[in-house]
Amino acid sequence: MSTPSLDWKRPPVIEVVLGVQFDALPALTNGHLGWFWGDMHGEFPNSDDVPPIPPVVEAFGDDVPFGFPALGFRPATGDSRLRMTSADGTKMIQVQNGWLVANWTKKGETEYPGFSGVKSLFDQAMNRFALFLKERSLGVVKPNLWEVTYIDHLPVGTVWNTLADLPRVFPGLFGNGQCANGANEAVDATWAWQLSPQPGRLRVSVQSARTSSAPERDILLVRSIARGPLDADNEGSLDEALNFGRSSVVDTFMGLASDEAKRYWLGD
Repeated sequence: MSTPSLDWKRPPVIEVVLGVQFDALPALTNGHLGWFWGDMHGEFPNSDDVPPIPPVVEAFGDDVPFGFPALGFRPATGDSRLRMTSADGTKMIQVQNGWLVANWTKKGETEYPGFSGVKSLFDQAMNRFALFLKERSLGVVKPNLWEVTYIDHLPVGTVWNTLADLPRVFPGLFGNGQCANGANEAVDATWAWQLSPQPGRLRVSVQSARTSSAPERDILLVRSIARGPLDADNEGSLDEALNFGRSSVVDTFMGLASDEAKRYWLGD
């Protein structure tokens, strides 16, 4: 079941990424990717090439060793990833032989379009890519893994002032314990949860950081990544999985945050 949308007055989210990994297409080349950009150029006039995303494997059950669950990577197929960006820089479509990704990124005072807006961007890219492949007899997308990422910036002076305030921001993650002979000067921590009822895993990391753009500002960088395997024969499973990923990320974020922090973000 999808989580109801919340009316965020001060949403901390600065980027949302929806992605699908699919079985490599033997006939698809980098030349075809450039051809696909020609079809998308009207909405995405800017492009560049970057190294490909390695194929990802999330292990479950007996395949998971004791300790922190790690990602499995396999050698990348192809030798580049095409990134197509809208004129205002807020929307990006990334495609390679094995991955299709849609990003929304906050620029200036642009408003977050909500998950539904990013999902619409992803769906349109998927439909156009599938049509492109069909028209050129290049194969069919067979998904094998889904991914939902939210990146949040919590600037100093909003819901926190010093790192000693971490328990007031995320009491579900941080306790009140302190170093006996010092004060907290940095944080870089990651937690992982195995999801259900759909197979998947959610990783949440919190880091103390500083923005690179002027004016520089100290922030808490929160990255939430949910991903899981897909059965290519299960029609509709990608939609269900992405909605499940979104619910897992948002519900967990809100469950970990304090009432005080939530009141600030929701404007209550």
